[in-house]
Amino acid sequence: MFRIEEGLEKDAEDITTLVTSIAGLREEKDGRDEELEQARTNQAKARAAVAKAEKRIKKAEKTLEDKASTVLPSHSGLLRAIVPPPPQKPELLTVEASVAHSTRKLNNAQKLQEQVSKEVEKQTTKVLGYQRDLETVQKAAEEAQGKWQTHIRASIFLTEPCNGRESAASVAEQSLSE
Repeated sequence: MFRIEEGLEKDAEDITTLVTSIAGLREEKDGRDEELEQARTNQAKARAAVAKAEKRIKKAEKTLEDKASTVLPSHSGLLRAIVPPPPQKPELLTVEASVAHSTRKLNNAQKLQEQVSKEVEKQTTKVLGYQRDLETVQKAAEEAQGKWQTHIRASIFLTEPCNGRESAASVAEQSLSE
């Protein structure tokens, strides 16, 4: 019975620890979600700025090609070879890397949260089982004690004759109180 109670206390402590860690993970996940949304917003702004810049560059290239074709009609393809396409901005690359990193961390945090939730369910099931076992043992102990008391009363009543000073019931009560 002591082992069951000890197991219950240990499992209760484990559950408390896991619930605390879940709360911390949820806070961390919320912070990561905010960072992810901010990164997405920044990436969308950067994407829009890049698209506008590309449109302006293409428009300028087209204007240059038109001017070049009027001045040098046979060399219009030469201008394209001279003007390279614009390189991708480093800021956009770092934002994409940051988003990918945040997404990985979010996925890992969610997996850890699922594992902790499963462990909490497992520990809760164990605790409930131990509580049922404890109740069964307590009921059996109460029944055994009741039977023992009845047996002691009956044996005292049958073995000791009443001599006028005490009744058999009072003798049984005294032995039970001892």
